[in-house]
Amino acid sequence: MNGADKELFRKWIAKAEEDLLAVSKLLREEPVPASVVCFHCQQAAEKYLKALLALYGRPAPKIHDLEVLVDATTECGAQLEGLLTPARRLTDYAVDSRYPDAPFDFTVELAREAEQHAMAIKSAVLQVAELLLAQDESA
Repeated sequence: MNGADKELFRKWIAKAEEDLLAVSKLLREEPVPASVVCFHCQQAAEKYLKALLALYGRPAPKIHDLEVLVDATTECGAQLEGLLTPARRLTDYAVDSRYPDAPFDFTVELAREAEQHAMAIKSAVLQVAELLLAQDESA
């Protein structure tokens, strides 16, 4: 892991965990603020992917497009192609969730689906990170 920034990795992970904590709490509210949940799911996924880029020693681009971030991690060697669908679903929530004229309705079902997508990205990223960190320790 030449150039790996483990401290930045940890910071990105901590920020992502804050977003998921917010998601968990907001999903228990009545009524559920679905657009806010979707926004935080996108943000968490974005931060997990940027954390992985830090482990690869790559700077995180200042973008919200999760598909581009998945592609960037794949270029580094991560096998995350299976995350393109959840990435595609979450990407729109970075901006659309903040405006009243969003092209779709933010429902509780959509919020729960967004949470599942964010958790899938978290799981995959942490799995790759665990392997990278283990390889680094044994080197």
